Amino acid sequence: MDVTDLDLQSRLLAGLPIVNVFYDRLGIDRLLETHVPDDPRLRVTPAAALGVVIRNLVVRHAPVYALGEWAGRYDPGVVGLAADDVELLNDDRVGRMLSRLFDADRASLLTRLVLDAVNSFDIDLSRLHNDSTSLKLSGAYGTADGQERGGKPTPAARYGFSKDLPSHCVVSHSGVANSPGWSSSTWIRRPLRLPRRTCTALSSPRWTRCNTVCRAMPRMAAA
Repeated sequence: MDVTDLDLQSRLLAGLPIVNVFYDRLGIDRLLETHVPDDPRLRVTPAAALGVVIRNLVVRHAPVYALGEWAGRYDPGVVGLAADDVELLNDDRVGRMLSRLFDADRASLLTRLVLDAVNSFDIDLSRLHNDSTSLKLSGAYGTADGQERGGKPTPAARYGFSKDLPSHCVVSHSGVANSPGWSSSTWIRRPLRLPRRTCTALSSPRWTRCNTVCRAMPRMAAA
C-alpha cells in the first residue's frame, strides 16, 4: 500500500468516551426521545442536539454559538452525531431544541432520570443533601419578567445577591451534610474585620449575602 495516497484526519476523544459510559447507562437519549417532541422534518433530532449540549456542559462549557466548532474537533460518534450532522449544528438549531426541551414535561423527565440513576448506580439515599445555587446574569434582560410560555412560568431576572460573590467578600461553606455527627459552619471574611463564624443547622437551604448569612434553621439563630 502506498502511504503517500493517504490523508491524515485527527479527531479528539478527550474524556468523552468515559462520559458516554455514564450517559448511556443513564439512558439519557431514551429519556430525551420520550419527553422532547420530535418532528420528521428536523435534520437533527432534539435528542442528538441536546446530547451535544449535555456533553459540552460536562467537559467544556462552550457557548451555544460555538457548539458546532467545538463538536467538529471531536470524532462525531463520541458527541452522539452522525458524520454529516456536525456541520448542521448551529446556534439557531440548538436554540430551537432548547425551546422544545423547555416546553416538554421537564419535571417528569428529571424525576425519571433521578430514579434511573438511583437504580442503575445503587445510590444509598440514607444520606442526602439538597443544596441550592444561584445564577448570575450580566447584560440586558428586559423580557425576563417571569411571563408564562406554553402555560409555564419562566424565570424572572431580579437584582439580588448571587453566591458568585465579589472579590471583596469571600464566603466558604464547609461540612454541609444531613447525617448525625456532622456539623455545618460558615466562615465570612470581610475587609478590615476578623472572620466571623456562624453555626447553622444540619442540612438546610441557604441564601448568602455579602455580609450576612441566613439559613432556614429550626433552633439556632443566624448571624
